[in-house]
Amino acid sequence: RPHHFAIAKGVPLDRMTAEIFGKVTGLGRGKGGHMHLFDPEHKFSCSGIVGASLPPACGAALAARKSGKDHVAVAFFGEGAANQ
Repeated sequence: RPHHFAIAKGVPLDRMTAEIFGKVTGLGRGKGGHMHLFDPEHKFSCSGIVGASLPPACGAALAARKSGKDHVAVAFFGEGAANQ
């Protein structure tokens, strides 16, 4: 699910692909797999857990507001998370 969002954020394709194939050169040294991509340099993370993107996005939005920054926090979720 998260691959197109990672590409849009500028996550390097070679490192993302290496992660998907379990290579040590991947974003998570090949341990996260395709559903758990994480790239702090590009401020991108995702999780395979249903609805897991909502709390971090809310926290990031609150932190931006409290620090006076003009940032945007985005959370993507599907129908499974909407029903929980």
